[in-house]
Amino acid sequence: GVFYDDITTKVDTNFYVAGSTGFFAPNRPLAGSTQNNPDFRPQGITFINDAVREEEQIAFFGEVTFDLTDQWSLTAGARYYDLESSLLGSSSFANVCDFSMPCDESQDGEGGRNFDEIFAPFLPLKESDTIIKGVVSWRPVDDTLFYLLYSEGFRPGGFNRVDSDEVPKTYISDEVTNYEFGWKSTLLGGTLRFNGSLYRIDWDGLQVGITDFNISVITFTTNAADAEITGFEGDLTWLATDNLTLTGAWSLNDTEMVRVPPAVSDIAGVGSRLALAPEVQYNVSARYQWLGDMSPYAQVVYSYTSDQYSSIVVDNRFLQQSYNTLDASFGLNMGNWSLELFGENLTDERAQLFINSLDTDLRITTNRPRTIGLKVQYDYF
Repeated sequence: GVFYDDITTKVDTNFYVAGSTGFFAPNRPLAGSTQNNPDFRPQGITFINDAVREEEQIAFFGEVTFDLTDQWSLTAGARYYDLESSLLGSSSFANVCDFSMPCDESQDGEGGRNFDEIFAPFLPLKESDTIIKGVVSWRPVDDTLFYLLYSEGFRPGGFNRVDSDEVPKTYISDEVTNYEFGWKSTLLGGTLRFNGSLYRIDWDGLQVGITDFNISVITFTTNAADAEITGFEGDLTWLATDNLTLTGAWSLNDTEMVRVPPAVSDIAGVGSRLALAPEVQYNVSARYQWLGDMSPYAQVVYSYTSDQYSSIVVDNRFLQQSYNTLDASFGLNMGNWSLELFGENLTDERAQLFINSLDTDLRITTNRPRTIGLKVQYDYF
């Protein structure tokens, strides 16, 4: 296949900080840069972005599988990509001024000049590479498959718009290399399905977003570290009786930062766990299906997530506590109609899904509280 992408993004954003004092408008994009909106901004606007970002990408990809025998097969795949992006624009900050008169841009310091920056025209960011995939598969019997997988992946780079010699103007792609052994099987006369995989992922040039108030209040991104992930995941489904189905799924991960530049103190050090990567996650469920009219069913689901860190950036690195949830439902099917009584988070757990301190204000995102409801559905076809 062939993939082509051509995107133009125009940015015109105005920021007003409620309760702020000492900021002064008008403010507008700098001459010589983009001016999606060249007009002065209204009184009270403290910060603006005005920019155009161009992105163009083309990729060629393919995959082929050779059946060596009835039991063995080889798969090879590759993806070549070529991408280019550019950024042209400006940001304007209104400094401390007397509201009774305009800022004098010739003044220095707190007397009240605007601080502006042009974050372009940057030289285009160009990247091209080929990533590959290889699989060896073995099917000893019809209902069991084992495989060895090698694969590569990437995430495109981009621009920083902080006007400082301490911050790189661009950051490049980060890359992952995955080594995996897995299986897919159906056992016990077709009543048990067992899938799983063991994997190791090397993550190089990890893109990290950092807000350094010593440089600027703006977050910038840099390729600051390398990491490793070793894990085991799988799922089981067992038809215990004609009516009862038991299922379970799990993910066990050991994550570790393996390289952090010695001079970088903003990022968690070597040996630290990655962010948003709980070591243990699992869920188990039981579903009982009565046969006959209306096909009533009852189901219960229990899930668990161990503790995890919110970020690898030290100032935003909070330990999010482990949590578990319990859901249940009872339903009926009546031709085109279906009816379900459900309860979510029956134990009313307050799970810490994400903690962050964006702009120095601590925020904790939680799950929904205990929710009980009735769902009615009608299928027209």
